Amino acid sequence: TQPEMYAAIKKHPDPLKIYAAELDKKGIVPAAESEKLADAFYDSLNDRYDLIQAGQYGDFPQVTEPAWAKMRKSVALSDEDMVTSPTTGLSRAEFDQLLDGLNNPPASVKLQKRMMDLLKRYKEEVANGNMQWAQGEMLSYAHLLTQGQTLRITGQDVQRATFSHRLAVVIDENNPQHKFNRLAPFTTESARAYVHNSFLSEYAVLGFEYGYSLADPNTLTIWEAQFGDFANGAQIVIDQFIMSAESKWLQQSGLVLLLPHGFEDQGPEHSSARLERFLQMCAENNVTVANISTPANLFHAFRRQTARDFRKPLIVMSPKSLFKRATCVSAAEDFLGDTRFLEVIDDAGHASGKGVERVLYCSGKVYYDLLDARAAAGLEKKVALVRIEQLYPLPVEQLKAVRSRYPAKAMHCWVQEEPANAGAADFIDSRRYRADFAIDAFYCRKDSASPACGSDKRSAKEREALMNEALGIS
Repeated sequence: TQPEMYAAIKKHPDPLKIYAAELDKKGIVPAAESEKLADAFYDSLNDRYDLIQAGQYGDFPQVTEPAWAKMRKSVALSDEDMVTSPTTGLSRAEFDQLLDGLNNPPASVKLQKRMMDLLKRYKEEVANGNMQWAQGEMLSYAHLLTQGQTLRITGQDVQRATFSHRLAVVIDENNPQHKFNRLAPFTTESARAYVHNSFLSEYAVLGFEYGYSLADPNTLTIWEAQFGDFANGAQIVIDQFIMSAESKWLQQSGLVLLLPHGFEDQGPEHSSARLERFLQMCAENNVTVANISTPANLFHAFRRQTARDFRKPLIVMSPKSLFKRATCVSAAEDFLGDTRFLEVIDDAGHASGKGVERVLYCSGKVYYDLLDARAAAGLEKKVALVRIEQLYPLPVEQLKAVRSRYPAKAMHCWVQEEPANAGAADFIDSRRYRADFAIDAFYCRKDSASPACGSDKRSAKEREALMNEALGIS
């Protein structure tokens, strides 16, 4: 009965005392020392409670590590801090050295022929000035390690990556039991590279990685979902901690979520990371939400995470087909010198802005669909494509500057591949942005209860119709 249960609980020894007694019995921590530690902890909680009651809640670091004490608190940040990125470019010597270490494994490691062919192709891409997604991503990790910072990536199949692009950990052909981490040449005792495949329990794994991200601001902690919709299994961690912990408990985190996203004709379960959910939870500069379209911008996004003197979670609508799309490449110059993360990428083909009749704003993979469709229709001179790489905080002033470059009569439109009731459409059209960044028309798939249709043929037809409508082709 309930009274008996309560009576049993009341008689049960305090778990803390049971643990302290076990430590004392094993000679690990004397009982008197455990009592002192407990008293000191409770005193610390009471002191912090008194500070909060007095309105001084920003006067102490979130944890005891001195590194966190050096971080700027959010109360000291401005809106401009969230949409202005520091320079994160490399010197040419750093760039060459890092790629050499990534693409030339030690002679003691014999890789499979396919892997060696891939590394050879990577070297050719660098020589030709075209680096694919995997190169930009791995370059950011290698540079992070050389700066004395630690990297941690966890998720389903992250060593290889679901779409076989990362290949951070590879197998030695002479010894199949031996795995070689391509980031190993850049590690030290204080800067380690942990790349762990995890089991399919998103709630547990993301919860652990969020906690890990609180321990040290100088560790880049990344959780990757095998597909973006796998984040559904960890929604509680996202809602209760990642999006709101700083507001509720003053805890900053630099955790990165990579959520493969995009309409690749694979059906509803593998199409959407539910971008709209994250944008609905954005407020008070709590996180950064990005839909990145170039390898270089991914590099700079990751470098920015630890280059800033504050920490915010980063939600990336990671691509799928873009990993190997021939046009999704970056030149070496995009990684060098005074380069940085670009919140907005204007259309380089319209330096003057003259003659443009339609400006299409978009984000992520759909840019490349529009690029191909515009070329096929011969509309390069009349249609400009502007990429919003950072959706939240929305870089409104940058967008206003871009808009002012185009003719006053030009039509300004938002294009997304998601249905109208999903994606970023409602966010872009929300009342907080209408006054400064008004959109004339929205082009999306029609409202749908499902993230996507289940037929690749129908999906392709929907995409073609979307492209034609956005480009004004009847």
